[in-house]
Amino acid sequence: MTRNVIGIDASYTCTGVAVFVDGKYRPELSKTISTKPTDGDHVRRASTIADSILVTVNKMAELSDVSVFIEDYAYARMTNREVMGELGGIIKYVLRQAHHGFETLPISTIRKLVTGKGNAKKEEVMLALYKRHGIDIPQHDLADAAAVGITGDFIERARAKDAEKAEWLVDVRAAVDSYLKNKRDT
Repeated sequence: MTRNVIGIDASYTCTGVAVFVDGKYRPELSKTISTKPTDGDHVRRASTIADSILVTVNKMAELSDVSVFIEDYAYARMTNREVMGELGGIIKYVLRQAHHGFETLPISTIRKLVTGKGNAKKEEVMLALYKRHGIDIPQHDLADAAAVGITGDFIERARAKDAEKAEWLVDVRAAVDSYLKNKRDT
C-alpha cells in the first residue's frame, strides 16, 4: 500500500505543504499558501489556508490513506501566540470535519531528526534537507514543511515495522504453541 504523508508548516504569510509518497518528496504535489493582511482578518485568512490544505489532503486521500503531520506551536515565542493558535485551530478543525486525522510534532523533534540538532536554525534545516536527504528547497516555509513530512514519514515507517514485528511474534508464538502441543501428544 502506498504511504502518503503530508507535512504542514502553518503561517499566515506563507504556509508550506509538503507531500511525500513512499518516502519520496513530491514537489509537483507540494505547495505554499500565501496570504496578506489585505486578504481579510485572521479568521478569513486562516480559512483560506485551511481550505487550500484540505484540497491537497483530499486529493492524496483519493489515492490511498494519508497521514498529516503539523508542526506544533513555538511555545517559547511570546508574539502572536493567539493568532497562531487561531490558524492552527482552524486547520485542525477543517481536517477533523473532513474526517482526516493529524498529529502535531514538536519543532525540536523535527529539527533533531532532520539536522541532528534540536535547536537548528531554518538555514540549517534547508542545508540538511539538501545534504542529508537530497531535497533542494530554497524557500524556508516549504523546507520546514518538508522537514515535518520527513519526520512524519519516519514515524509511519517505524509504526509499520512495529506492526510487522508484532504480527511476526504472533506467528512465532503460534508455531511454538503448536510444536509444544504436538510434542505432548506424542
